Amino acid sequence: MNARNRWIASAALAGVLAAGSVAAQPQVTLQQGKSGQVSWVAGGTHTAEIDALAEQEKGHALKLIFTLTAGNYLAGVDVTVRDAKGTVVLEQADTGPVLLAKLPPGAYTVTATSEGREQVRKVQVGKGLRTEYLRWPATDKDFALPAQ
Repeated sequence: MNARNRWIASAALAGVLAAGSVAAQPQVTLQQGKSGQVSWVAGGTHTAEIDALAEQEKGHALKLIFTLTAGNYLAGVDVTVRDAKGTVVLEQADTGPVLLAKLPPGAYTVTATSEGREQVRKVQVGKGLRTEYLRWPATDKDFALPAQ
């Protein structure tokens, strides 16, 4: 094979690989909704979703990140946010590992539950973005291999 044909074959292979990597990019489908006057968006199960959420941070007052203490991101979390009067202002099941909420400034109580294990956090939201990490201890079940 001469140098020109090697170059064409290399270019063709690069094109096929590039096309394959574009096709392999996951489609970004974030959860989003409104709970009363509070709008929210969540996701983050892959890099493209994390990037899309980062682009949407502006205008949100609260960012919740759910992880195991080992550092692994955690999805499937049920979240309830109550205002200072105890009124539920946001309730969302099966969310995460990142949730962004547009809340007015004030004091809130965040309750997040993963597989029956609950985390409760008091947060003060102001004009900027407040980030809270909610971490659960890992169990053997979190790292078990699937049955074959």
